[in-house]
Amino acid sequence: MQIRLESIAVELGLSLARDAVFSKIGFLNHVETEQLSFIGSSAFLSKLTHCPEVSCVITKKELLGQIPKSIGVLLSDTPFQDFIRVHNYLETVDGFYYLTHKTKIGKNVTIHPSAIIPDENVIIGDNVRIDENVIIREHSEIGENSIICCGSIIGEGSVDHKVVGKDVIRVGHFGGVKIGSNVEVCAQAVISCNTFNGCVEIGDNTSINSQAFIAHNVTIGKRSNVGVASVVSGNVCIEDDVRISPKAIVNSDLRIGSGAHVLIGQIVTRDIPPNHVMFGQKIMKREVFAKLVSHTSSST
Repeated sequence: MQIRLESIAVELGLSLARDAVFSKIGFLNHVETEQLSFIGSSAFLSKLTHCPEVSCVITKKELLGQIPKSIGVLLSDTPFQDFIRVHNYLETVDGFYYLTHKTKIGKNVTIHPSAIIPDENVIIGDNVRIDENVIIREHSEIGENSIICCGSIIGEGSVDHKVVGKDVIRVGHFGGVKIGSNVEVCAQAVISCNTFNGCVEIGDNTSINSQAFIAHNVTIGKRSNVGVASVVSGNVCIEDDVRISPKAIVNSDLRIGSGAHVLIGQIVTRDIPPNHVMFGQKIMKREVFAKLVSHTSSST
């Protein structure tokens, strides 16, 4: 759904410098085609040059001359705050973040009577099992042959509160969750929804173990495993065949490469390349780790 900046300027009382259309909204660290973002200072301009998908921005008047003329511009003394105002307003515009539809439930689906599933905006594939006290929020999709175990929450719509100076800015989460086929979400796990457009995605044949927490804007690939009581923070990409051991914490804005393994209780603060292992805050290739373990075992 395309929206003109002019209509946003009129609705929210912002100053329009240059009109254009957008169909997505988000930060510059995760861009999509026809996206609206914000430029809070000159430090953001270098990022903008690497984001040709951005069609509109909210920025300060003094930065207008440095914004490419192909990009639509709203002017604001407080670009971030007004960007969030636009985001929260767009949740009320039917068709921008999602289109309303009746909940669709496939064949041979088993749903415990205590599970909570809304009448609208949920899709459940064939042969899915949903256990007792599960809560599934709107804009969630669950692929065929998946299992959602007792007490889990799918599509938890958490709210961020950003402190800017003396202001506390409420950032609503209005996206969805897309769970692939043959996925198991174990007891009391929580999977949040996306902040902006799109979905938190869990790939086929992946397991999310008990009491794990998956935050907003996360993508987890196929055949991966997130351990008991682990935390995957916002804006993380976990590729295929990754193992996150119990009680590990993956910090925000990171990428875990295919075939990587994070050992028990680790706190991940930097990207992990494909086929590497993290333990004791060290990252090494799988074959090097295997030799180390073999040498340690033979020494004892």
